[in-house]
Amino acid sequence: MLVDIITELTGERSVDASARIMDLGIDSVKSVVMVLEIEERLGLRPSISQLMANPTVVELAASLVDEARPATTSAGVWVQPRPRGAAAAIQLFCFHHVGGGASFFTPWSKLLGPRIDVLPVQLPGREERSAEPPYVRFDALIADLASALPSMITGPFAFFGHSLGGGIAAALAERLRQTTGLSPAHLFVSATRAPSRLTTLPAIDRENLGDFLDVPDHVMTSEDFVRTLLDRVQADVELVNSMSAVVDDRFRTNVTITAFAGSRDTLVPPDAVQAWSENTPALAFHVFDGGHMFVNDHVEGVLALVHATLTRDLT
Repeated sequence: MLVDIITELTGERSVDASARIMDLGIDSVKSVVMVLEIEERLGLRPSISQLMANPTVVELAASLVDEARPATTSAGVWVQPRPRGAAAAIQLFCFHHVGGGASFFTPWSKLLGPRIDVLPVQLPGREERSAEPPYVRFDALIADLASALPSMITGPFAFFGHSLGGGIAAALAERLRQTTGLSPAHLFVSATRAPSRLTTLPAIDRENLGDFLDVPDHVMTSEDFVRTLLDRVQADVELVNSMSAVVDDRFRTNVTITAFAGSRDTLVPPDAVQAWSENTPALAFHVFDGGHMFVNDHVEGVLALVHATLTRDLT
């Protein structure tokens, strides 16, 4: 529908979704008409300044989707509420990887023991939230998480994030400090590029899907599953590619960071993870054998370090 509106206003026969709207002929006068058409046909009202920022068609569509999304400030939408064990001394909020879901962290509660309350955070567009549209703008995601999570924090807490999740954890930690004064006791980033090493990820297809996820060969024979997975991963890639609007090379945190990397990770090589030393007063850095999803093969080793770090901080 957005492309139809632009086509009618510009007289173009076809519209390149990657083109910037001013390059397509949307000037200050047409932008006013465009706002009215979007409001009438889509029930949304972008601002003139939003159009004058000259977004691409894709960027404008993504911002309209995020603005149309119902406010998700209920913590229960993001983290399934459950009784906290009497022995729990610290909460560990976990943020999943590109294409992943909160179930990735399900086994961690048992492995980390009763003193650490593992709280996986579920982004929309997957698992029990599969009916919801996924985020494609990093700033919108961080804003909503910063509104929702404080009500879940009951005492000392820490963040763990793998891949995309590491960027979310870092950005959210700083946003919470600025807006609420809350700050995690520790930040764990895994297979996550430091702000100074961010790059643009490529579009996703069947050929490079394995760079992001460990997908069993027999599952790849289901076309419906592969199509759904590709759509989810592509949305998450767009999220990663918009991360620099929130986390750039000027990013600093007062939280100590422990960083994990895979020795054979071609998406996020070890030196790109170690560069988090530029953003924190203290960095502990560990490399495990493996690719981007090395955690799958070394979960006990990774969690031993997480457990030792958090229980040390509690003493």
